[in-house]
Amino acid sequence: MIRHGYTHCTACHVSPTGGGVLTPYGRSLAREILSTWGSEGESEFLYGAVKPPEWISFGGEIRALQLHQDTPTVTKGRFIFMQFDVEAAATFGKWTVDATVGLDRGPTTGTAKWSDYLISRRFYLKHQFNEHFSLRAGRFYPAFGIHTADHVLVTRKGLGWDFGAEAHNIEAAWLYDNFDVFLTALMGRMDVSPNPGDKGVAIRPALAITDSSKIGMNYLFGESSLRNRHILGAFAMLGFTPRLFLLAEVDLCLMTNLSTLAKTTKVVSYLRLNREWVQGVHSYLTLELSEPDTNLPGLFHGVGAGLQFFPRPHLEVNMSWNLQKDTASEAAYSHYAWLLLHFYL
Repeated sequence: MIRHGYTHCTACHVSPTGGGVLTPYGRSLAREILSTWGSEGESEFLYGAVKPPEWISFGGEIRALQLHQDTPTVTKGRFIFMQFDVEAAATFGKWTVDATVGLDRGPTTGTAKWSDYLISRRFYLKHQFNEHFSLRAGRFYPAFGIHTADHVLVTRKGLGWDFGAEAHNIEAAWLYDNFDVFLTALMGRMDVSPNPGDKGVAIRPALAITDSSKIGMNYLFGESSLRNRHILGAFAMLGFTPRLFLLAEVDLCLMTNLSTLAKTTKVVSYLRLNREWVQGVHSYLTLELSEPDTNLPGLFHGVGAGLQFFPRPHLEVNMSWNLQKDTASEAAYSHYAWLLLHFYL
């Protein structure tokens, strides 16, 4: 939405970093400028069949993916039911409480019950002190780089923010017309013993350089029982026209193994060039580069192309192809193709 001049996620989402429950304005934009077709009221929760009171908003995500992979060692297809979550956000004055409930794709056993797979991936309590400053605490991804739903990217999965990897955090957010700052205290997973994940701090300042373009910096220090790491990076979201935009991110990770004191330097980068041909119909090109350890030979690189279609409110179809090569482990290229179906409540 940056290409249409929306430089803050809060225009469309309850969460300051985007994703999750949509605001009423966000739902209207889903019909007016995101989807190819749509009728009055179609973008409402459950198509308007349920009218919740103004103080509470509902949402949810259903995602499924058909994957095909062709590598030097295996050729196969796989269907993945990724996500089925419902979410609610209730606001009382300056306080907002938000939580999801869904099904985890955990291991399947003969004795498992459906209730064993219930999970709340994200929940938080937020206080809006004034129009610019908010504070929230709970379980969610830290503000870092470009928060995209494509969790397998080297700038997401490669840095430990894969699907379902939300941890406990306390986040302060300052949002102004042309800049914003997020400061996050990382608490790891306090409900799991021993506590996995990072404990530390992250900061993400960003500046809107035009009405439809934004650049920012990232820094994170995190420490666990096994290692500590410093991640420094930069990102850009550039809307050249209402139908052409570019996403770019590069991050440098300096990690120390606390048991051996061995040091590793990792570099990851991501680029996406996107063109909307008619409203709701997009094509895109992607480039990913990752050097897992600059002290050792080995470079991962991937190029891809895709089509993304928002036919009507609540619906997304994403078809993508990716050509990847990891020079450290494979001599030949690997091909990946997938069809993603996304329905949001």
